Amino acid sequence: MALLEEKPSEDTPLQQKLDVIAVDIGKLGMYAALLIIHVLLLRSFIEGINRREFDLFGGEMSPTSTKAKPCDNLKNECTGRFWEYIKEWLGHIIVGVAIIVVAVPEGLPLAVMISLAYSVQKMLQDQNFVKRLSSCEIMGGANNICSDKTGTLTKNQMTWKTIWSGTDMSIPDVDGQSKVVIENLIQGEFARRLLYQAVSCNTVGTHTDAQATELAMLKFITRCGCDYQHQRQQYLSKDMLRFQFDSNRKRMSTVLEFDVDDDEQLEHGYPKRLHTKGAAENVLETCTHYLNDEGEKKTLDDQIKQQLNTIIEKYATNALRCICFAYKDLKEGDGGPNHENKEEGQKIYDIEKSDMTLICLAGIADIIREEVPGAIKQCNEAGVRVRMITGDNKITAIAIAKECHILKEGEEKEANVVMTGPEFFDFVGGLVHKKTREEVKVMGAEGENEVIGN
Repeated sequence: MALLEEKPSEDTPLQQKLDVIAVDIGKLGMYAALLIIHVLLLRSFIEGINRREFDLFGGEMSPTSTKAKPCDNLKNECTGRFWEYIKEWLGHIIVGVAIIVVAVPEGLPLAVMISLAYSVQKMLQDQNFVKRLSSCEIMGGANNICSDKTGTLTKNQMTWKTIWSGTDMSIPDVDGQSKVVIENLIQGEFARRLLYQAVSCNTVGTHTDAQATELAMLKFITRCGCDYQHQRQQYLSKDMLRFQFDSNRKRMSTVLEFDVDDDEQLEHGYPKRLHTKGAAENVLETCTHYLNDEGEKKTLDDQIKQQLNTIIEKYATNALRCICFAYKDLKEGDGGPNHENKEEGQKIYDIEKSDMTLICLAGIADIIREEVPGAIKQCNEAGVRVRMITGDNKITAIAIAKECHILKEGEEKEANVVMTGPEFFDFVGGLVHKKTREEVKVMGAEGENEVIGN
């Protein structure tokens, strides 16, 4: 993990050069000061000689004479002018030394700050926001760039392209607005109803403000003729139970409540049903049953599970984010009186861990930005290695990395080029508190006192 003891931060290349300049200026000032001191001592010595009535140019005045000779007056006048010139030169030297020793070192940081501020302004014109001024200078010596995938390398405009519900099928006209005949994709009426519930009630937002992945889901069921707002009004109560998605859980769950008059196939007669969606490889591990192509509930044996894992890998290889939808009819008291029990220190709730039934798998695409391959090519030509950090399936990330030209064919196993969040967390040594340097064990949004340790 990260170092816990306090250690000074490494200087940037510019700071190191400025330190060298400051040291050189200090030495120059010291030498100049020593020179001035010696000149002043020499001047005092010469004045002392003059007070002993020795002429600077070798002439000698009579110690008993009270009146100087005409030539002696000329010599004294020349001597006075000479010392006036010396004083003027010394004054210029002292001012120059003061400027060099005081003004130049103090002015360097100001000049650097003005330059960095100007750089930030220029980078904003390229739609590149720099949070810290020093980053402008540090970037000049960068040889690695770690980039998030979703929304940075990709457009974050998700489209539902494929679906598995007993059979693997492609969705026609994925980017269009035409009606989708859901019966051609999911034959069982009960399975279709479950999918509508799962998408409508286990998502947040609408067509105008939903997160990109959920927006793709809402658009799909809307094209299928489902009114997701009506579904929410029907099955979600004001005090509904919902377990939100985060990068550690990799799933989101919501408990739906049914009226006694609802014509719903509830296995245990208890009017609550849990819907879960999330990363396919994680949610699939909690499933013991699945719905076949006719919507019938079947036991998930090893053969079907291997088939599903093959489908998940296929989607990932084709750069699709694979989402698994599953449900579970609850019994009274499942997961505690309020269905919220979980083990201490764990993120997954008890009712999410097992006995789930797979509804379907969804393959959702996120198109890469047109300018990304060219930008990565420029980075590679400049000797800068681009690395991808993602919370998605590793195989999906590798496939997108190939499209972006971050990876070439045969480089799939190259270490630390495509990393998941936990892998990056371990690679950099974790998070440490900026002031106390103590380890921050829980990953999350970076707080004002949290920094990456190295």
